[in-house]
Amino acid sequence: MMDRMINTKINLRERELAEATPGSRERVDALNRLAWELWTTDPDRSTEYTKESLVLSEKLAYDEGFAFARLNRGIMSWRTDVETALPDLLAAQDWFQRNNHGEGEAHACNFLGILYWGIGEFERGFELSSRAIRLYSENGMEDGEAWAINTMGGFYYDLKNYEKSLEYFKQALAVFERLENIVGIARSLNGIGNTHFQMGRCKRALVYQKQSLKITREIGHEFNESRVLNDIGLIYQQFDDFKTAEKYHLDSLKIRKKLEYFVGQATTLLDLGDLYKKQNICDAAMDAYQQGLQISHRIKAKPKMARAYKALAANYEMTGNYQLALENWKAFHELEEEIFHEDTEKKIRNLRKAYELESSQKEAEIYRLRNVELKENNDKLEETIKMLNATQAQLIQSGRMAALGNLVAGIVHEINSPVGSIRSGSDVLRRISDKLMALLQASHVNETLRLESEKSLKILAQTTENNRTASDRIMKLVQSLKNFVRIDQAAFQKVDIHEGLENTLN
Repeated sequence: MMDRMINTKINLRERELAEATPGSRERVDALNRLAWELWTTDPDRSTEYTKESLVLSEKLAYDEGFAFARLNRGIMSWRTDVETALPDLLAAQDWFQRNNHGEGEAHACNFLGILYWGIGEFERGFELSSRAIRLYSENGMEDGEAWAINTMGGFYYDLKNYEKSLEYFKQALAVFERLENIVGIARSLNGIGNTHFQMGRCKRALVYQKQSLKITREIGHEFNESRVLNDIGLIYQQFDDFKTAEKYHLDSLKIRKKLEYFVGQATTLLDLGDLYKKQNICDAAMDAYQQGLQISHRIKAKPKMARAYKALAANYEMTGNYQLALENWKAFHELEEEIFHEDTEKKIRNLRKAYELESSQKEAEIYRLRNVELKENNDKLEETIKMLNATQAQLIQSGRMAALGNLVAGIVHEINSPVGSIRSGSDVLRRISDKLMALLQASHVNETLRLESEKSLKILAQTTENNRTASDRIMKLVQSLKNFVRIDQAAFQKVDIHEGLENTLN
């Protein structure tokens, strides 16, 4: 059943690849997904699909596809050549991070964390795995998050914090069981078994390891099988059942050589060396330690190198070869100091970076808050300016109207005085002309003089009438202007709209 579940997923990816358009981005994605599923169970096919994806994605200038292909190639190389794996994984992580691709960055961080931890850069490894957990969680990828949590359990195991390690392994197991991830279940059971072993619970540890071994064999997962076999060998060493322990270790080494899993080979060889040393089989122990040291040098796994030097020194001392014992003790201590020094320097650098980051974040927050405050003040200022502009416009208009009113009032005053004089004069002229006309019409006046005087008086009367009409017209205009400026009336009052219209039209 378990094998069928694994194959179902692989079959789905194979169908996706078969249905993908040749030479397309769709095919690149299908190649990458299938290679991802196969890398632990069928590394040869995974490598083949990854190579095709690299070529095709580069030809199509498909950056995302190329980044995933490099991720897969880095994962494949990680088991055999750390120096080759690191550039691919770092390049993939960089692209994913720059392009806000949470899923891809989470995968890259998870494997980079394992890689850095394996070569002794513990701070960097812990940092990357913690980031992977956060990214998986943020992107809703429970399966990936469970794997990253399981990895963190392994880190705490190496740090000998077994209670914390057990907590992480159990947390990962619960998620894997809920998701029915068989490979994950087997891996978590293996981690739980190892933790119980280190806590002195060997029988309980063996139960978990045999459960894990059963699952890995059912699904044909040789990579995990090699791990569990070696760990069971350690339990039998503790039972002093050296023959059974040797069988499990050798079975593990055989699979790891087949898979070209050099990190695992180094571990198994060093464990075999310890087994032979316990039995005082010094030559076999020496040979196993030397092979383990060579592979550790090749993959630059400093913690394993240090372990090999220490074991060789003790072995040489036990056989009386004090010169070689001293040389290996010296190499061990130098490497330990180097690892400690590098780790300490990394801690200092990380603390400095953390301080600088915190400082820059605080500065950015201060700058942001200042910008927020400035924006609020600016908004208030803009609103005030708008209000001032509106008020200014009103004041200008009011000022203009007031100035116009004053001007009109002045004009009214200037016009009103002479018009009054004109009207008064016209009235006097009219009365005089009327009086003269009455005298001229008397019977005793010379006829010729009378005729001429009447003619002149008629002209005078007509002119007077014209002056009166003109002055009336001017007075109407003056009254209209008075109504406009309201110079002698209250601010608010009832008005005759008809009068206003008439004044406007006239």
